[in-house]
Amino acid sequence: MSLDFISLLRSFAVLYVFLYHLQLVWSPNHVLPGWFGVDIFFLVSGFLISQIVLDKQSDTNFFEFFLSRISRLLPTLLVVVIVIVILAGKLFSQNALVQIFDDAIGSLFWINNFLFVNKIDYWGRDALSVPLLHTWSLGLEMQFYLITWFYLVLYRKYYNKNALSYIFIIFQITICLISFLFFWLYLHSDKGFYLLQSRYWQFGLGVLAYQVYRNQNPFAFVSNSKFTTIVIALILIGFTQLLNYSNFRPVADILILGTLAFFLSSCHFFHIRPALGMKNVVQYFSNQSYPIYLVHFPIIVFCHQFAPGLSIIIPILLTLVFAYFLHKFVEQPFRYSYRESRIKISLQFIVFTISLMGLYGSKILTIDQNTNKVVEKKEKHVSKIEKFNKYVRSGYNNNARSKLFSKDMKPKILLIGDSHSADFYNILRASKIFEKLDVKGLYIPRACGNIAHEDFNLNLIALKFRNKCGVKRIGEDRSKPWLLNADTVILVSQWKEKFLPFVRNLLQKTKEETNGKAQIILVNRKHFPNPLKRKNENLKFFNYPSKIKNINSTLRNLNEPGVMFLDFEFINCKKEGSFCSNLDSNQSLLSFDGSHLSPAGVAWIASKLEKNNFFEKLLFKRRN
Repeated sequence: MSLDFISLLRSFAVLYVFLYHLQLVWSPNHVLPGWFGVDIFFLVSGFLISQIVLDKQSDTNFFEFFLSRISRLLPTLLVVVIVIVILAGKLFSQNALVQIFDDAIGSLFWINNFLFVNKIDYWGRDALSVPLLHTWSLGLEMQFYLITWFYLVLYRKYYNKNALSYIFIIFQITICLISFLFFWLYLHSDKGFYLLQSRYWQFGLGVLAYQVYRNQNPFAFVSNSKFTTIVIALILIGFTQLLNYSNFRPVADILILGTLAFFLSSCHFFHIRPALGMKNVVQYFSNQSYPIYLVHFPIIVFCHQFAPGLSIIIPILLTLVFAYFLHKFVEQPFRYSYRESRIKISLQFIVFTISLMGLYGSKILTIDQNTNKVVEKKEKHVSKIEKFNKYVRSGYNNNARSKLFSKDMKPKILLIGDSHSADFYNILRASKIFEKLDVKGLYIPRACGNIAHEDFNLNLIALKFRNKCGVKRIGEDRSKPWLLNADTVILVSQWKEKFLPFVRNLLQKTKEETNGKAQIILVNRKHFPNPLKRKNENLKFFNYPSKIKNINSTLRNLNEPGVMFLDFEFINCKKEGSFCSNLDSNQSLLSFDGSHLSPAGVAWIASKLEKNNFFEKLLFKRRN
């Protein structure tokens, strides 16, 4: 039983790409070089398109060839794009949906590789928020098909004239070398990654492999070698390691692809007996390579953005299941139908695509007003940042900061912390019971870590802040009037990792200074995407960065007796630090700088705390 080498390469390439994208989320310290799988796809595409054009005399008409490519690629792609747009409409904000729709149009016209240049860093953190990012390679493939068809038709016409035949091969080698030079020169830029002039050589090696294979197959002896599989495996393992070092990438890449092209030119089929069941497995993944490639990355993006913490098994199973149904009910019916019906169906798909864009274009126009509101809100955040800063601090500074408690019988609330305590004052002010409370505050700058007390080593604080932090220690005379009279002490801060070992001492010291009679509440660190810095600020939902999640987890696990813990991750997220709200029901950003609350954010958090009956706990009166 022989094993098809093309099928082997296809299945290897798609599984390699799949594993690379999985490790971006589930194993960030990855070792697999990400480009290798796609490069093999390009090599195989060059080989197969040469076989299609050179061996099928009926494909002499460019329009017929173009439609055959559309009927092969478009139906499955269109289904995936429609599903992604529908899901994005449910999960992303309206402004972000417009960008995803632009990516969808670009993918259907195979131009996303141009659109992503200087716009999206494929290796950056924002790549995992773009569900159609992987369609850049489909654009390259279609552009290669359209250009190479003319070359292959001319080569077929003059194939029997030996001199001209070799001139064509020399021309192809020259173009590949020029393309490889572009690839090397632009190795660390988007031009070297997304554009055809830097990638053509990878397709071109496949074209050359088929031309050599067709030209009397001079390397046929390789296909009879018993060591063929072993040699290929050793070469791939050895040179793949070089791909881990970016400076060696061009050398390793051309050696690997050149080796594979050599074997393609000599042994289109392996004449070996594969292990039991191996051929079926390889053939399965080869047949489903296109739908697997299309669905795997959007599934990983949606899992990463909206359901982090899932087992790696979930995206694997979802990918295999969706790919199976796409292959069976979409790809196969179009791929294996008669040519005449394929052309008709392809034309129908073109009309349907244009209609779809018109419908969604109308929908975008209907939400354009709301989208512009989101953009305008962001611009206001940028232009009026000082106004929001004043909003955070004004009420706190005027009414609470360093003011003594009144002598009435209202429950006395003491806020201790940095500007986040001012934020919390605004939350209290938005509550229904605020008039029943006497709220005051002791301000400790963020540089002091909100844990300055008598036993704290001030050497951990920057030199210019030490004196300022030293006089603000809890336990100094200035703090005692508040601590001795407070019914509830709320500790709020933008907690820093280096200060975490001292938080327990802070809680214990605070209990001592209140004589153990006050209610103490520790509030963890809140977080939002910064609309001034992040590209995904218009997501409806977001996830806490792992660093802040770790900080909050440490605070949560203190379990200090007599201390209540207020968890912002629980308040604003559907899961712990995951699927957190970034916009309110009016599409207003909850934070203006990624840390402090906007007026909309204050109202949002206050409403959440009302539902959890948090404010009722502040009516507590200390024991006498």
